Amino acid sequence: MFSTLWGDVRKSLEKIGDYGMFSARALQTLFQQPPKYRDIIDQLDSLGVQSLVILIATGLFVGMAITLILEAEMDIYGAKVYIGRMLAVATVRELAPVFTALMLAGRVGARIASELGSMRVTQQIDSIEGLGQDPMQKLVAPRLLALLIMVPALTMVVNLITLLGGFLVSSVSPGTFWFEARKAFVPRHLVGGLLKPFVFGYIIATVSCFLGMRAAQGVRGVGEASARAVVNSSVLVFLANYIVGFIVLKIFGV
Repeated sequence: MFSTLWGDVRKSLEKIGDYGMFSARALQTLFQQPPKYRDIIDQLDSLGVQSLVILIATGLFVGMAITLILEAEMDIYGAKVYIGRMLAVATVRELAPVFTALMLAGRVGARIASELGSMRVTQQIDSIEGLGQDPMQKLVAPRLLALLIMVPALTMVVNLITLLGGFLVSSVSPGTFWFEARKAFVPRHLVGGLLKPFVFGYIIATVSCFLGMRAAQGVRGVGEASARAVVNSSVLVFLANYIVGFIVLKIFGV
């Protein structure tokens, strides 16, 4: 029993080490061998632009739901006029970055893993290597760069849409809502809200590409790679969210 447990732990540590080396090599390739312009545009469209509608819907309904709950609770203490600031702080620091990353992990992460997994099992990646091309430059770097660009950009859109959703259902006056909301846009709130999307984009891209390029043979292997990409990316997003938030709080305070 101990031997089996140690074997599982050892395999997990080996996978973590492999992922660390893979992600470091992907970042190195991005700077030393930038992907082609056409490949970047294709990934920006498929991974980012095509995710815009679902993210807008998510941000709108999240803002509406959170505002209803916060406003009801704050009204008990006579602080309902501050609903704009409370929603804006929660959105900028936590809601928009995390919800954007989770939605992209589910949609984009699974897509990347299934695409690369299918290319692996059909030996297309081997063909790319046989032609003297680097799969990291051809397949991984464009997806990594696209997510490093699109996750922060989409997070900004979700920020705006979430505040708009809260404004639509709020019972305070428009002037009061937006006057309080703009007070949340200060460095101690913005730094974490702008830094987290870059970290999340890096996690989603590298985890999904790593699992996709190491997918087992067969349809089942591709399916397992897609499922693991979603789960692992989501878990790492939550972990990174805590770490980045903790660091920002230590530097800037509450």
